[in-house]
Amino acid sequence: MKPRTQPADGDSTESIDQVVPWWLYALACRGGGIYWGIAKNVEQRFHAHVYGKGALYTRLNPPIEIIARREFRNHHDAAREERRVKQMRTEQRFRYLQTLVERSGLDPIK
Repeated sequence: MKPRTQPADGDSTESIDQVVPWWLYALACRGGGIYWGIAKNVEQRFHAHVYGKGALYTRLNPPIEIIARREFRNHHDAAREERRVKQMRTEQRFRYLQTLVERSGLDPIK
């Protein structure tokens, strides 16, 4: 069975079945900080941050590891959640991070 397609721009087509999710992710950074961002491919974005091709924060505080991620259906939803997280108070962000880590089955953050 062929994937369903719909017209995109001009005469090209885009497969509906090939929608790539967006992710909200958290990185532990040198100095103890946590960086929040969004990406289609978290591992690729992590490596970009490591090699200085990311945000100013991660150039000044290089990331050590990916500590959490959450999947979203599209860029809009991921960006809205990123904005919401970045507006939280520190203790709220920490509780949110703990929830993401617990859902992922990783070791809790101390």
